[in-house]
Amino acid sequence: MGACGTKGVKKPETSLRLSMVPYKNPTNYIIKIIQPSLLYSLISKDLNREISGQNKDHEYIDCRAAAKFKASHLKSAINIDLSNLKENKENLFKSLKILLDFKNLILVGENLVSFDNDLVEGLFDFFKSLESAKISLNRIYVFNGNIKDILNEYPYFSQTHQTNLKEKYLPFLLYSAQDKVPRIKKDALPIQDSIQDGDGIAQKIYIQDYQKFKQSFNEEMYYNTLGIRAAFITFKSLSLDDLNIKYTTKEKSTQYDLALENNKKFQIYTEDLTNLKEAQSILKTLYNKKSPFLVVHESKKAESVIIQLVNFLKVYEKIEFTNLQSYIEERIPKISSSQVNAENNKKLEKIQEKKSPKKLQSKVTQDENTLSRQEELNQQMALLKKSCKSHPETFEEIYNLISKILDNMIKNPEEEKYKTLNESNPKLKQTIFKFDSSKKIMEILGFRKKEETQYYNPLDVSNLKHIKIEIDIAYKNSCNN
Repeated sequence: MGACGTKGVKKPETSLRLSMVPYKNPTNYIIKIIQPSLLYSLISKDLNREISGQNKDHEYIDCRAAAKFKASHLKSAINIDLSNLKENKENLFKSLKILLDFKNLILVGENLVSFDNDLVEGLFDFFKSLESAKISLNRIYVFNGNIKDILNEYPYFSQTHQTNLKEKYLPFLLYSAQDKVPRIKKDALPIQDSIQDGDGIAQKIYIQDYQKFKQSFNEEMYYNTLGIRAAFITFKSLSLDDLNIKYTTKEKSTQYDLALENNKKFQIYTEDLTNLKEAQSILKTLYNKKSPFLVVHESKKAESVIIQLVNFLKVYEKIEFTNLQSYIEERIPKISSSQVNAENNKKLEKIQEKKSPKKLQSKVTQDENTLSRQEELNQQMALLKKSCKSHPETFEEIYNLISKILDNMIKNPEEEKYKTLNESNPKLKQTIFKFDSSKKIMEILGFRKKEETQYYNPLDVSNLKHIKIEIDIAYKNSCNN
C-alpha cells in the first residue's frame, strides 16, 4: 500500500456498521447481531406489510423479565425471560414451534450482546432448545442494545402508544450516521470507535414511495417522532394541493415552507431526478441542516433514487462503495441490488470537477494507490485465487488460516501471542507467506514487520471485527467470480 499517487484524491475515510455473525455459534441457525437502524428497518417493514394486508416477515421475542416487559414492549412481541426458562419448558417450545417454524426471529431485550459483540450464554442455551425442539428458522436477528431506548426513540412501536397506525406507512431508514466507523489508515489507528458529527446530531435519511407518503404524512409521526424536518420529492410534476398540505410561502419554484402547529416549520423541495446537478445540490443542502430528512420517489423510480443517494453518500461522506452497497441492501434488498451505473458516476464527477477543479485534476485510476481497503482486499484475494489455480484447496486453506488468526485476536485481545506471526513457521511458510498476494493481504489487515521473521498486528478488537467482515466479503466475491 504505497502513498497516494493522484494529487488531491482522498481514499474513503469511513465505513458503515453491518450486521455481524457472532464468533461463537453452537447451532446450525443463521444468527446476525444488528444495530438500532436495522432493527427500525425490520420493524417498519413488518408494520407496512400488515397495513397492506400481508403477513409480517418476523416474529419478536422480548427476553427481559416479565415486569420490564409489562411496563413497555414492542406491539407484536411475546415475552420469554431467559433466566426463567426451566418452568414449563416442554410446553413452551411446543408452542414456539407452531409460532416460529420457517420464519425469521428477532430477539430484543437488554444485555443480549456482550462487550466484545458476542452473544451471552443464556441465548445459546435458548437456541439449543429451539434446535432440540426441531424448530426451523430462516434467520435469527439479535438486537445489540436496550429495547427500552428504541421504544423511547420510536414510541409508536410500543404497545402503550395510542396513535392509530393502521392507515400510516412508515418510511424506510436508508442511512443513519450513527452507523459510521472510521476507516483504518496505514500506520495509523483511529482514536474512536464511531464517528459523531460535530454538534452531536446523527444525520438520517429516510426514503418512501410518493403514494404512501401522500397517504401517511402527518405531523406527529414525521416531525415529532422521526424528527424529519424536510422532504425532497424527486419529481416536479406535482401540486402540493394534491397532498392536502397547507403551505405558507413558496421560496422559489423548487422549495415550499409548510406551517405546522406551534410555529413548527417543515420544508418540501421538488426537483426532477434527471436534473442531476440540482438534485445533488438539494441533497447537500438538506444534509448540511443536520436533521433527518425524507426522500420521496415515484413507484417506478425507486432504483434511480437509490443510485442517486449511493452516489451522494459515496462522495460527501467518503464511504467505501462495497460497504455502502451491502449496508443499503440489508435495509432495502428489493430495490438496491443493482450496481450504481457508470453514467451517473460520470455525471457526478463532472459536477464535482466544476465545483472543485483543483481537487480533481486528473482521472482516478483503479490502482493500489487509490483503492479503499475493501477494494484492495478484493483485488489481492482475486490474485491469490489465480496463484492457487492449480491447487484450489490451498486458496481455501489460506483463507481459513487468515480467518482463524483474526478470530484468535478478537477472542483473546490481551494475548500478545495471537498478534504475532512467525514467517519461519512451516505451516505459514507454505501458505500465507508463500504468495505475494497473501502477504499483501496480511499487510492490509494490519500486520507489520517487527523483526526479521516476525510480524505484529497492533489493532484493537473493534477494528479487527470490521476487518473480519471485509475479508469475508473479499473471499465471497472471489468465489463468485
